[in-house]
Amino acid sequence: MANPPSSNPFFTNADVRGTCTWQFGNDIPGNTRNFGRNAQYGSLLPLTYLRFGGGGSTNVRFNDFRNVISNPC
Repeated sequence: MANPPSSNPFFTNADVRGTCTWQFGNDIPGNTRNFGRNAQYGSLLPLTYLRFGGGGSTNVRFNDFRNVISNPC
């Protein structure tokens, strides 16, 4: 499994004035859940693309991540 660089922003969840709020960014004051920081991105996701001019042939690229996070709100 490969994770993105530690400088990438990640989701957090906090109680803001009594409301469950999703936030995006690193080290936001008051966050209560960080969902594993960069581990929340999950594993690399293989994506299949058609090759331009390839007569219907495809190319698999690993340029995205996939992870499903349960909504705690």
